[in-house]
Amino acid sequence: EKDITVQTALLESRSITPSKATSPQAKLYKAFKASFAAALDPQAFAIAKTLEMAQRYNKFENTPYALEPNIKESPGGLRDLHIILWLAKAAGLGSTWDELATNGLATPFEAKQLRRNEAVLANIRTRLHMIAKRREDRLVFDLQTQVALSMGFELESSRKNSEALMKRYYWAAKAVVQLNQILLLNIDAKLNPSQAKPIQLTKDFLDHNGLLDIATDDLYERNPQAILQTFQVFQSTAGVNGLSARTLRALYNARGKMNAAFRRDSVNRATFLAIIQRGDGLTHVMRLLNQTSVLG
Repeated sequence: EKDITVQTALLESRSITPSKATSPQAKLYKAFKASFAAALDPQAFAIAKTLEMAQRYNKFENTPYALEPNIKESPGGLRDLHIILWLAKAAGLGSTWDELATNGLATPFEAKQLRRNEAVLANIRTRLHMIAKRREDRLVFDLQTQVALSMGFELESSRKNSEALMKRYYWAAKAVVQLNQILLLNIDAKLNPSQAKPIQLTKDFLDHNGLLDIATDDLYERNPQAILQTFQVFQSTAGVNGLSARTLRALYNARGKMNAAFRRDSVNRATFLAIIQRGDGLTHVMRLLNQTSVLG
């Protein structure tokens, strides 16, 4: 009842014998599932797993861009996908990406991206195991070229092969970090619905319980210049300590807007310069710009 690791293992339990619904084994398993569900506190489980994730992030230096990343445990690794499904399942919100989309936690596009990036990470991890001939989750320098070749990266040199592999990995890990943030915020909103009314900051932005929210879902599609303005408002508003799930989702979907023309735009250049010149919390803002793909 108190051990979060045991709770997680039991949450993933499944029947391994194809028994008829009326068989003693099936009845016993059904009784176990009902008893476990009644004993599990979804809110407490979510808090514990979120703290566990924060400790794991600290262990791996809070970055998905390690030179020798752990495919399973590093930020943006497979464990970030597992935790979404664990929390959703504990809360009765679904146990697959499609079920999460059906229940409104993810969009169909996000579910597709989750499956796609999960497949990339699982493919790399499987090849690591096969090449090392043991369990090996670390994509260390000595194995990067062999993994790259096994995946079909046959370029001019071993260095370029490994660079192509790492580029593929970093894109997947970055997407997983972004989607992880969006879905965990959505799960938290289901478990702990806020009664606080949003505070209007500007015509386009709201303070929703300490998170910067956009006024309309299509803000960035209508006005791409609002993308950088998001971070300017975030930087200048006391009490706002993060971006809402809706803002993160809109930024994720607006990645195509952040092209060369976007970077050449005089308004965007002025906004970015104003963020730099203000200086307050600049390191945090720059990291957030990178995490949300605005800087690349």
